Amino acid sequence: MPEAVQNSLNLHTIIDLFDPIHLNAMDKVSLMDRIDTKFIFHRQQLVSILEKVLGHYTVLEIDGNRVMGYKNQYFDTKNKQFYTDHHNGKGNRMKIRIRAYTDSKRYYLEVKQKSNKGRTKKLRKSISDFQTMLSQEAMEFVKPHIGSDALLFPMLQNTFQRITLVNILTGERATFDTDICFNNDAQEHSMNNLVVAELKQASFNRGSLLFRVLKKEAIHPYRISKYCMGLLSLSDDVKYNLFKEKLLRIKKITAA
Repeated sequence: MPEAVQNSLNLHTIIDLFDPIHLNAMDKVSLMDRIDTKFIFHRQQLVSILEKVLGHYTVLEIDGNRVMGYKNQYFDTKNKQFYTDHHNGKGNRMKIRIRAYTDSKRYYLEVKQKSNKGRTKKLRKSISDFQTMLSQEAMEFVKPHIGSDALLFPMLQNTFQRITLVNILTGERATFDTDICFNNDAQEHSMNNLVVAELKQASFNRGSLLFRVLKKEAIHPYRISKYCMGLLSLSDDVKYNLFKEKLLRIKKITAA
């Protein structure tokens, strides 16, 4: 059996061993104002990590599915101000996107803000369908955060598969994103083998079981933005000198 197929079977097998949590119970850990800690590693390490936290976390299940499809449409200013702010390390920055939860057919317009204190605050508005352009109603929602005169343009789309773990006792969530792909009108780029994991906590806690498991696997916190990496992968006209190390690390992982 091909290695990729075997890994996929192993992944679904371990996920099926977790107790489920359903969407109506997720409000207790919505964490719309939180601390995010990200990690990147090779897909082959994912099963081992999940095995080590089995019994301590539940897994989000919707209509029998435990690996969920996501689709994002990102927007930015004409001069890519949101990207530039992130590249330059600006403390207060944001992202604007339309997100589709493809399995549950839910759609949201989201404003994701990162403060200079490291907190992430997400504001969102439910919408009726996926949009590749911002409607007038959508612009009215985002204007208080970007300024009334700012104009936003579609930059890229992003799709991925996500596993969401929840620990009700500690009030934290963890997500594992795989099969990450970016596209625009001209091209497509996939980051095969890469897992982007994110630990979402009300306050930063190194005592988290998942944090400790990742540390033992020599996987350490790593600042990364899927939007920024996607834009770099699809564009040759953006500043990237401060992202060179990140690009090399991702390339090393995906080529393994």
